[in-house]
Amino acid sequence: DLARMIVEAYLSKEHFDDRDGSCPMIALPSDVARGNGAVKEAFRQVLEMMVRVFAANLKPDGRPARERALAVAATIVGGMVLARAVEDANGSVEYKRHLIGVLTGRAVRAAVAEATPS
Repeated sequence: DLARMIVEAYLSKEHFDDRDGSCPMIALPSDVARGNGAVKEAFRQVLEMMVRVFAANLKPDGRPARERALAVAATIVGGMVLARAVEDANGSVEYKRHLIGVLTGRAVRAAVAEATPS
């Protein structure tokens, strides 16, 4: 389905490696938090666009689509932020690959299920 394809593309190695062209949701959160209202509004608009796409494309399961979409957006953005920021003691690429692999599978579904009220 489209939502899963978007998640997999977002968490892909290509997106992970493309630091110059990646989503501002990954690269700029700390700067935006210190920014003015216009900067925060622009960031909010990007988030809202992402949430609308997920809400429109998640398979229905009886729970509110917007809440589920917010959980998916938070999971994938946070996952990429952590994957880019955290390295093991050896600076291993394997750690990042493993984290991204986990996030594209059961961990995303579990995080969405846990973060969304029944």
